[in-house]
Amino acid sequence: MPLPPETEEYRSKLVSLFKKADTFTSDDDELSAHWAAYLCVLTSGLMECGLKEVLSLYVETTSGTDVVKYVKAQLAKIQNPRPETILTTVGQFSSDWRDKIEIRAQGRIASSVGSVISNRHLIAHGKPVDLTLLRMRAYFDDCVAMLDLLNEHCTSAPGSSAIPAGTDTRSS
Repeated sequence: MPLPPETEEYRSKLVSLFKKADTFTSDDDELSAHWAAYLCVLTSGLMECGLKEVLSLYVETTSGTDVVKYVKAQLAKIQNPRPETILTTVGQFSSDWRDKIEIRAQGRIASSVGSVISNRHLIAHGKPVDLTLLRMRAYFDDCVAMLDLLNEHCTSAPGSSAIPAGTDTRSS
């Protein structure tokens, strides 16, 4: 299933930035490290915004106005969603979803999401990080995989029509 429109647009912009980073940093390790840090912060933002958008769209298609308002207010409080935060939040919607996502994300995907959030925190507080563009690209791909897992459960849930058919705009 395609990611929701705003999340897909954000993902697509990040893909373009990774391509640009490759052209600017081939001979400069310091510049490459700065790009990796920048892309880490943006990937963390993708996780936060994507989690909120996927779950918001699910609630909008399955619930009444008052419930939607309440859930969106609760989702707005989420910052820096570590894997545990994601699983806890998803578990509040469905323990079955939580269990399935936890099983499929365990290992590399969960580790990558956690690394992005931890590194973003260090970067934001001026601490050194050991990130390369190659490692950051792998983290980014795993973060997108986590969002895809979440989206898969939300869009396949009974009563959900969160993403209209035929809206997949992925270009890479």
